[in-house]
Amino acid sequence: MIIRPIKVIEMHEDLKILMAGLQAEKAALLEKTASLHARRDELIAQIRPLEEEEREIIRQYQAIERPRLGELDDQIAALAMAMGGRRLSNPEAA
Repeated sequence: MIIRPIKVIEMHEDLKILMAGLQAEKAALLEKTASLHARRDELIAQIRPLEEEEREIIRQYQAIERPRLGELDDQIAALAMAMGGRRLSNPEAA
């Protein structure tokens, strides 16, 4: 079997043309949405400090609430069961 280099070269060139077309389409698509990506990045830059502050606040109140809050929840649940499973927020409801 004889391989014809000309065919391989032609096929390779066709693939290069196809790849170039796909890359151009990709670049055009990304260019079209670039301003949206930039705006998202701006928003993220504004949000990050707030998220860090939120995490710190959560750490602070959890340090105060734990472990007692869990113990209180367990005791309230046990009392609710002892009362026939009625909700303590509405003792008349069965």
